Amino acid sequence: MQTTGQSQVTIQIREVHLLDYWKIIWQGRWTVISVFFLVVTLVGVWTLLQTPIYKAVSALEIQTHSSQISPGQDISGLGASGYGFFAEEKYVATQVEIIRSRDVAGRAFRSLALDVDPRFQDLDDPVNAFRSRIRVMPRRETGLIEVSMEGGDRFEITKWVNAVVDAYSARNIQKARNKVETSVQLIKQQLDPLAASLRKAESTLLNDRGEQQIYNPENQQEAIRKRMSELNTDLAQISAEVNRSKDLLEKLDEIRVSDGDPMAVPELAQDQVLQEFNRQRVQLMRELEAKKLTLRPGHRDYKAKEAELETVNAKIEDQVFVLYNKIQTDYELKESQRKYLVTEVQKMEAADYELERARSSFALARTDVDTQKQVFDLISRTLQDVSLSAGLLANNVSVLDQATPPLYPIKPKKKMNLLLGALLGLLAGIAVVFFMDYLDHTVRSPEDVEKLVNLNTLSVIPRFEEGDRAGRAIKEAYQTLRTGMIFSSSNRERKILLITSTVPQEGKSSTVARLGQTLAAAGDKVLVIDCDLRRPTQHHHLGTEREPGLTSYLAAPRDVTDWRPFLNQTSHQNLDLITAGPIPPNPPELLGGVRFRDMLAQVREEYDWVLIDSPPSMSLSDTSLLAALADMALLVIQHNETDKDVIQKNVQNLRRVGANLIGVILNNVNIQKAYQKDYYYAGYYYFNEESGKKSKKRKAVSMSSGTGSAS
Repeated sequence: MQTTGQSQVTIQIREVHLLDYWKIIWQGRWTVISVFFLVVTLVGVWTLLQTPIYKAVSALEIQTHSSQISPGQDISGLGASGYGFFAEEKYVATQVEIIRSRDVAGRAFRSLALDVDPRFQDLDDPVNAFRSRIRVMPRRETGLIEVSMEGGDRFEITKWVNAVVDAYSARNIQKARNKVETSVQLIKQQLDPLAASLRKAESTLLNDRGEQQIYNPENQQEAIRKRMSELNTDLAQISAEVNRSKDLLEKLDEIRVSDGDPMAVPELAQDQVLQEFNRQRVQLMRELEAKKLTLRPGHRDYKAKEAELETVNAKIEDQVFVLYNKIQTDYELKESQRKYLVTEVQKMEAADYELERARSSFALARTDVDTQKQVFDLISRTLQDVSLSAGLLANNVSVLDQATPPLYPIKPKKKMNLLLGALLGLLAGIAVVFFMDYLDHTVRSPEDVEKLVNLNTLSVIPRFEEGDRAGRAIKEAYQTLRTGMIFSSSNRERKILLITSTVPQEGKSSTVARLGQTLAAAGDKVLVIDCDLRRPTQHHHLGTEREPGLTSYLAAPRDVTDWRPFLNQTSHQNLDLITAGPIPPNPPELLGGVRFRDMLAQVREEYDWVLIDSPPSMSLSDTSLLAALADMALLVIQHNETDKDVIQKNVQNLRRVGANLIGVILNNVNIQKAYQKDYYYAGYYYFNEESGKKSKKRKAVSMSSGTGSAS
């Protein structure tokens, strides 16, 4: 909310929504269309220039389990038996990588004799170049794998794909056979050492039983653990007593160091001798306090009592020392007993460990014999099974579909490319429009004005070519401006209106002239004062001579007090003009003088409206002087021209000098290029005299609320 004078206006700034983005796109629609067609054309030309690419595909069927004719362990390595969790998925993924491997590519490369092909002879790594063209893709939810290659010769790539598939299949079965043969040899080599080891283990078992003297290990271990339990109980009890004695000694040390009261320790407080000494000390302290009331500290009786108190304190200290030594002796005895019990417990633990180790050694030897015997029997049976099934291996990989020469190319995809080009062109066009909008820092709508300077747009002046319809549209815009001025004038008490702009060439002077004509045509008596003393133009707009004028009056002798002889009658009824007159060297001195103030006070009484045309306010001080004298001020902003930062700084400067800005006039708006809802125009139908038919004019007249307020 912004307040000036007695008027108040509240401007609601709405949030940005999708319609605002659509407006930006609509205003830049020709840019979007141009970029769209450019991108589509480039994509189309690029697509037509591409060489056709064909794709040959072969399908492999892979069984995840090897085919076994006879029962027994499968060591061929065929299938997914050794892949753990998610075995089938891992196995298929592994086969995909094997097909892509350099090994398979090298086998196919050599089988095709491509090492003499001119395309591969000059390469540093021809096998890897061939490998890079192989594409492998598993079919989802199946055990099938597709192997494909792309190229310009459809017959050649078909031959290459089939060579890769055959090389992979041959490698798979050959690897399984080699693994089985190797396994048989390894099993035979392991049988003899296993037999010797088994005999040695049985002999060791018999010898260990006698050497370890294991007769009744359960009863022996029970006796040891019972004795260990008794020792642990005694150890826990004596450890607690040692800790208590240690804590008591630490307390006594603290009392002796800090001269504390030994009776605060319960163990000392129970000693009868110490109790008697403490009673005597308390009695002497009371007697000493009583003598302080009647005797001075140096008196003989007072000193005698102090000596008695010191004697008792010494006895207490001696008794505490005796008790401390007694407790220290008891602590050392208990600590010695605790160490003895710890040693006994450690001996029992060692005996228990030795007995357990002997039992474990015997049990381990017996287990070793049983295990080696089982392993020997198992390997013997395995050798028989493997030998039986070695010659019955079957490949788990088979070619489901051999590759055939493709009929149609896969690239370029003309329809897809054009579709993507159209989408890319549309997005690029929109991106260009938004980027241009981001770079554009000018005012383009009344909402921009409200957000920028918190001022209402009292009128939007459209840009039209000459003609009857143009004149009527502009006239309607100035009628709207007149209505806003009336509502801002506080029942016409505010008559002097300053019209200025931020920078030159924004149309403020023509706006002053047209507004004066509109007000005069409505029956109001209007005076236009051209205060642009640097580049005056009102005499051109209203068809009069420039001299004499305002500067002629302001620079006249003091005895010339009547400004009326410098008044010019215009061709418009009720509209008078005071031109600028001769251009002075220092306009601010004339405009800031008393004579100009007195003249404004006089014309206020004779005219209904006084319109002041001032210089652009951004870089000149003239406008600041005039703004302080005017009742109201209007700022003319040219559509899509003036920078927002300059406008904002200008408004701040005007408000700083106390200008009563009532609103903004958005001038020279190109309605034909604007979004149709940016500016609300009432529909007008103009009659075409030449054709005798009605032609509907684009909606024109400002979106202004028509109720400008003082700001």
